[in-house]
Amino acid sequence: MGEPLAALGELDAARHPAPGVVDDGPRTGMQAKVGLALRRIGRLQQARVAIAGEADRLLEQDNPRLGSAALSEEAAILTELGETAPAREKLERAIAILEKRGGGACCCAPTHILPIWTPRADGPMPHAPISRSS
Repeated sequence: MGEPLAALGELDAARHPAPGVVDDGPRTGMQAKVGLALRRIGRLQQARVAIAGEADRLLEQDNPRLGSAALSEEAAILTELGETAPAREKLERAIAILEKRGGGACCCAPTHILPIWTPRADGPMPHAPISRSS
């Protein structure tokens, strides 16, 4: 449990500049990292709030890599909340974005989300899901 708490502390420090440092605004994609840290320590509702709308903002800024990663993290949060249907939609959207730009179809998917992956007409799931316990 110490590692996620330390990560959350580091993220909080990164979001608040030290005295005398010019704050040039939030870092691009940072809310997805905050959502990840909150999810890792079990604060799922806070994680959901932290990442809400982040993917759309990143995609509006023409940043498909970070946008798809935010969608993937949002899918992870929804999966842990037991909301597999919306999680599947988020993950499918992330995959479509990556495929459109030539990235790997599942490279951004956390391994515990792969069981909700929906095979499409182009074939079966590329590899078997990995157990969360591993």
